[in-house]
Amino acid sequence: MILSVWPTSNITLLNSQQIGVEQLLPFLELLSPAALQRHHRFQRPLRRRQFLLGRLLLRYALAELLQVPCSEITLTEQGNLPPKLPGPVPVAGISLSHSGHWIACAVSLHTRVGLDIEVLDGKRNFSALASQAFDARELAAFSALSAEQQMSGFYRLWSQKEARYKLGASTDHHDYVLAHEALSVALAADGQLKQLPLLCPLSWPQLTAALLP
Repeated sequence: MILSVWPTSNITLLNSQQIGVEQLLPFLELLSPAALQRHHRFQRPLRRRQFLLGRLLLRYALAELLQVPCSEITLTEQGNLPPKLPGPVPVAGISLSHSGHWIACAVSLHTRVGLDIEVLDGKRNFSALASQAFDARELAAFSALSAEQQMSGFYRLWSQKEARYKLGASTDHHDYVLAHEALSVALAADGQLKQLPLLCPLSWPQLTAALLP
């Protein structure tokens, strides 16, 4: 049942593979003290990169949504939850996701959202993974797929499951799957969106120009 129809919630997507460590260092000063502490606690360089770029990408997406400069966006950390905008800022949904060198975020003024991206890796044992990760309904859907469909089908089911988990979905949620050549991308929202979400790729020069005009 559709309870409400919301405007589009687009997904901002960044491939960080070609971004060097030295290019990231100046942007650490944009993190809040709490975010900087979290950043330093991560042991793996890739995870530190994902965290920093996620916060930068989120600032960009929120500035675009609210039509303000990135310098006016401040974020408050919430532990393992996504950061939030302090004060009475009308943003209902914030969700971040990362997989490998890919970083993505979804923001919405009107509805809560949950986002998940997964890098497509055809070398994995999908049958074994499905038996461990899926419930009976999901496993039945996966088992009905042909061998050629198993990779895309596994990742579609997995990313939808993760997106719904991030949303904390009730029975009223609505699922969206977005096509991408290297990723499985899923968005869960409280209600049906007015239009299908769009993937909005962002380059590193575009992001840096917005953050440091």
